[in-house]
Amino acid sequence: MTAKLWQDIKTSLCNRLEQDLTLVGYNAVGGGDINESFRLETDRGSFFVKHSSAGEPDMFHAEAAGLACLSSFNQLRCPQPLVCGEYGGTRYFVMTFLHLTGSRNDDLLGKQLASLHRESANSHAVTDACSSRPPAATPFGLQINNYIGLSPQSNTPAKHWHSFWLEHRMEPQLRQAIDNGYNVIARGLKRLEENTEILLHGHQPMASAVHGDLWSGNKGICEDGSPAIFDPAFYFGDREVDIALSRLFGGFSSGFYHQYNATWPLDAGFEQREHLYNLYHLLNHLNLFGHGYLGACLNTIEKIDQLAAAHR
Repeated sequence: MTAKLWQDIKTSLCNRLEQDLTLVGYNAVGGGDINESFRLETDRGSFFVKHSSAGEPDMFHAEAAGLACLSSFNQLRCPQPLVCGEYGGTRYFVMTFLHLTGSRNDDLLGKQLASLHRESANSHAVTDACSSRPPAATPFGLQINNYIGLSPQSNTPAKHWHSFWLEHRMEPQLRQAIDNGYNVIARGLKRLEENTEILLHGHQPMASAVHGDLWSGNKGICEDGSPAIFDPAFYFGDREVDIALSRLFGGFSSGFYHQYNATWPLDAGFEQREHLYNLYHLLNHLNLFGHGYLGACLNTIEKIDQLAAAHR
């Protein structure tokens, strides 16, 4: 990062905080394949800075809106978004800095995540980005679109969960995979609608506030022991999507799941629906990172076929 870019970040941050500050230094921090991240030290404390020249111009704004939504419920700690800006073709996003530890004790996270999932767009006054406004008739989705990694994520509100999941999650990823040359995926597209109807039949979830991209790299434990989540792909949907993804790549303790279920037990049939929900993330990884995820996608499509066939 150039000195002029840091100066622009400083100016934007001073304007946002309505106070002057002095830059002391910055250190690169790990985590993430899309952006470069830094801990910015100032005489007013530490801040977390992301910057990137990749992706769409509104990516950081969408992430900031998601963090604002999560914060509005006061159920789980997350960084507070401060300012998004651009200088010389490089976009940046500044937020509060979370002092994370190496602790793996995520039991409390399970309890607090269940509490977050009890929240909806109608829970209380939330930011405009979160609010579905009067759509009790269209509860699933969000007023703005966002991203899952570098992939666009449509959140156009839908009345029925199975329709939202099929039209705004599965179909775009499947079509992208086919466009990317994975023609073997096409057979999954032909049966997807029927299998989705079968596996989600009778399942009427609440439109919960969900993180949307809850893998182990997007959670941590702060120095005071409080759990935190970050890098959301926020929307209102079936709470099971967060639990399913947490199980896909691992990194969550048995205590996390025990505390979650003690607070709000999962509905019967989750073990079948999780394959449908995780196919979305596997397809996204296939589209973003390539052929290494094709086998997992095909295996999951076959598993979904088997589960649906058992219900016919």
